[in-house]
Amino acid sequence: MPNTADIEKLIKLANSKTATVQDVFEMIYATIQDFTVEREDHYLNELKAKHKKGLTSKRTNADEYAEHIYNSIEADICDFVNCYADEAIDGVLDAKNEKRITSKLATTNMLTMLASLKEAYKR
Repeated sequence: MPNTADIEKLIKLANSKTATVQDVFEMIYATIQDFTVEREDHYLNELKAKHKKGLTSKRTNADEYAEHIYNSIEADICDFVNCYADEAIDGVLDAKNEKRITSKLATTNMLTMLASLKEAYKR
């Protein structure tokens, strides 16, 4: 699911002497936002394909579709974030073991942020 290149960019950014915690958060947020837009587009295209003749005029059907799409996107985002955080944690630990991350503070900050992210997106 997550792009390995995105995780490598995140590790490089976290290891940068000029990067701030806010920079790292913004990169993580942008990755999650890109995935969210992708899933929204996917479900809307799926809905269009199923209903080429248009949606029924009943409000309850529209509400049901909207709720289904919202719940599906929410579940996908939770799965993505947890997978992303797991892979990023593995990447940070690997980079630390390989001495690609030299800052103990950067490692601690990254692991704390990623663990907090997992906690926030628990299902």
